Amino acid sequence: MKRASLLLIGATLAVAPLGCTKKQAGPPVQVVDDDAGGQPDPGADDGGSGDILSAADAGVGPKRVHVRAGARELGDIMQLVKEVSARWTPESPVDLEANVQAMLLQMGYSPGLWPSVDWRGVMAVDARFELRRGESVEGLELFGSVAVKSAAGVIEALPSSQRPQPLGNGLWELTRDGVTVAFRERAGALDFALSEPQLDAARELTAAMGQGPRLQLSAEDFPPGIIDLVDLFEVPRSSEIAGRLAQISAELSRAELAADLGVDRDAIARLAIDGPFERLGLDPIGPPRAAPTTLERSLPADPVVVIAMPWGAPAMLHKTIDHRVPINQVPAPFDVLARDALTATHALLDQIANDVVAAVYAGRGGELTLVLAADVRDPQGARAQLRGLLDAGARGLKGMQELAGKGSKDALVYKWKPESVKAASAKLDALSITVPKDSGDDELAVLLTKKREFTVLAGVVDKTALLLVGPGASKFAGALGSVQKANLGGDAGLATARAASESCQLCVAFDPIAIGRLALQLERDDDRGKKAAQHRSAAIKALDKITLAADVGLGLRLGKGRAVAAIGLPKALLLPDPKNSDTLRAALREYELISEEAALREPPPKGWDERGIKE
Repeated sequence: MKRASLLLIGATLAVAPLGCTKKQAGPPVQVVDDDAGGQPDPGADDGGSGDILSAADAGVGPKRVHVRAGARELGDIMQLVKEVSARWTPESPVDLEANVQAMLLQMGYSPGLWPSVDWRGVMAVDARFELRRGESVEGLELFGSVAVKSAAGVIEALPSSQRPQPLGNGLWELTRDGVTVAFRERAGALDFALSEPQLDAARELTAAMGQGPRLQLSAEDFPPGIIDLVDLFEVPRSSEIAGRLAQISAELSRAELAADLGVDRDAIARLAIDGPFERLGLDPIGPPRAAPTTLERSLPADPVVVIAMPWGAPAMLHKTIDHRVPINQVPAPFDVLARDALTATHALLDQIANDVVAAVYAGRGGELTLVLAADVRDPQGARAQLRGLLDAGARGLKGMQELAGKGSKDALVYKWKPESVKAASAKLDALSITVPKDSGDDELAVLLTKKREFTVLAGVVDKTALLLVGPGASKFAGALGSVQKANLGGDAGLATARAASESCQLCVAFDPIAIGRLALQLERDDDRGKKAAQHRSAAIKALDKITLAADVGLGLRLGKGRAVAAIGLPKALLLPDPKNSDTLRAALREYELISEEAALREPPPKGWDERGIKE
C-alpha cells in the first residue's frame, strides 16, 4: 500500500494513470483483398514496431511481469461522458469532470491541481515486477509521466505530507518509508520514477503514446494461466473446445486492451492476446477481410443482423458432419433420402469459393428472412446440389404424407416448385410446408407466412448460392435485381467491425434500432392486455421516426499467434441529435410501460394477495 500511495503521488492524479506505448511487433496476419483474387496482401502486418527499454532490461534476472498503461485527451473523454448522459439520461446527467475535481478536493489536493494538469496531453506509466505465487509483488520498477501546464503548480497542489522536496534544475524527490520517488520537469510534462536514471525512459514512453488509440493497457511475461480463456469466453468446461482453450491459456504471452473514443469520433474497444490460437483448428475460416467482398456487393442492404466470414478449407467440416450425423440410424425408406441430402451437402461445401454470409432481414411489417449466401466456383454444379437438397426434403415429406394416409388430419401439406421464384436473372426453387395451427410449434411462428407456410427458397444468382427461409423470402429474392443501387457492400456496421479489429474473420454487424423494432413487432399481446398492445404500437411508431445510422460492428480474428476481438459503436448512436434522442427515449419509455402492464397482469406469488399483503 505504501508504494501504491507513492504511485498516486507520482501521477498527481486521483485516478490511476493509464499508459500507452507503441505496439510490440506481433505475428504477421495475412489480410486478403477479395478483389485481388483472394491472394494475401504481402504488405499487410498486424503489429507495430519498436519497444521502450528501461534500465532493468540491461541485466539478466528472473522473468518479470511488464505492464504499461496510458491515456491522452482525457478532457475530451470526460466531455463525451457528460454529453452521452445528457442525450440518454437528461434527468440525471453525469459530469465526470466535476465529480473528479470534488473527489480530489476531498483527498486534500488544492484547487490549483486541476488547471495545472494538461488534460489533453499524455499520461503514461510503465511497471516491471515479479509476481510471486500470483499474488505478492516484489522488485517493482516504475516510471511514468503526467502532462502538465505547470509542474510547479502540480507539486504545490499536493497535500503537504505528500509534497516532494525541490533539488534544483527542475528536479524533486520524495522519500517515505524507505521508498524514494524522483520527479523531473520538462516541457509539458512531469516525469516520475522510482530511480532517477529511469526518468529518461519516461520521455520515450510519452513520445510513443502520441499515436494509436487514446486509451491503452498492455501486459506481457505474466505467469501461465493468469488469463483463463475458458472463463473469458464462457465456454462449457466439458466441451472439446474448452480443452483446447485451456492449453492455449497456459501459453499466452501478451495481452493488450485499447479504446478510442471522444466527442468527434466513433467509439472503438479492442482486445488482443498473443498465443498459439492456431491450435483451435479453425481451418474452415479463411484469411481476415479488411474491405467489402464481391459476395457482400451481391446482396441487398440493411440487414437487421449480418455475419460475414471468409471461407477456408472445408475438410474439418466434412469430417464433423460424417461423425455427427447418425446416417446409419435413419430407417428405410428415409435412409436413401438422408444419404442424398448428405452427399449434396458435402458437394456444396466443396463449391464455396471465397466468402460466406449469414444474415437476418426484416420487412416493414416484421416479415423475417433468414439468408445463407456464398460465392461458388461452379454455379451450375452448386445449383444442382441445392436442388438435390430441397428435392430430398420434398421426397421425405411425400413419404411422411404417405405414411400418415391419404386424407389424414396428420398428413403434411407441402408444395415443391423448382424454378418458380424470380431472383434477378435467375429463378429459385421453392419448397413450402403448411404448419397446422395446433402443431405446438410456437417457436416457428415468426418464420411462417399468414397462411402458416414455412417456405425455403434455394438457387444460384450469377455466382452467389442462396438459401432463404421465412415469410419474406420471395420479397428478398425480388430485391436481388436492384443490388447495384444499394447493397451489403456499403454496410456501415461491417465497415466498423473491420476498422475496430483492423480486419476480421468473423465480421458481425447489427442495427440495435432495427432489432428493437423487430422484437416489438414479433411480441404477442395475448397475455399482456389491451394497454400493453397500445404501448407496443406507440413504441414501434416512435422507432419508425428515428433516422440514425446506428449500426454496431463486432470483429473477431483468430490467427497464428494472435487473437483479436473488437467492437465499434457509431458516434450517431452515442450522441444522437436532439430530435432522435427525444424519440429514442419516448420509445424506451413505451417499452417500459409494456413491461409494467405485463407485471400488473402476473398473478401474485403463492401466499400473497394482489395488494402485496401476506395471506
